[in-house]
Amino acid sequence: MRKPASERKDEMVAATLRLMAEVGPDRVSTDAVARAVGVTQAALFRHFPRKADLWMAVLAWLTGQTAEGRWPAAVAGPGAALGRLRALVRAQLDLIATTPAIPALLFSRELHAGNEALRQGLAGLMSQFHAHLAELLAEARAAGEVGAEADPRRVAAMITSLIPGTAMRWSLAGHSFDLVAAGVDAVEVVLAGLTGGEARRREGR
Repeated sequence: MRKPASERKDEMVAATLRLMAEVGPDRVSTDAVARAVGVTQAALFRHFPRKADLWMAVLAWLTGQTAEGRWPAAVAGPGAALGRLRALVRAQLDLIATTPAIPALLFSRELHAGNEALRQGLAGLMSQFHAHLAELLAEARAAGEVGAEADPRRVAAMITSLIPGTAMRWSLAGHSFDLVAAGVDAVEVVLAGLTGGEARRREGR
């Protein structure tokens, strides 16, 4: 029985992500993806006429997992702003830990150079993540959770950079440490500086 087109396409995207984690995005071929799914290359091309179409399907999957899924759920969750910011960071780290292809995709210069739409799409996702962080930090500042001197956009940029940096270190280390714990610890250092700054300000130091 032939599988529905949507199910087959999902299988091809999943296979692409697995191969990206194994050999790197720039070495993934349509033939390898087809073989991983158990179809011919011609069958793959019926769903994705160009290799670029397959990459855009990967981007669509990533968008569904982040901007349309985990991020809004974390931001709209219960609790104070910093608690929701922590939930947002953890949600992103959890996704990377379960999808090791993501760091490779973000740092693939060759792939980005050959696919401007993909590069722009990934940049757009990072901008959305940064915007969520900045909004939560602004809310935290208004509520007195962090110091009034904290610049939400600058701090958000710092946290946005910390996550892929930690993910790349995790990837280079062969996934030998707990990515989520390491990423959360790094962000906590930033947040401790913000809340500590508020404490010193209140004490007049």
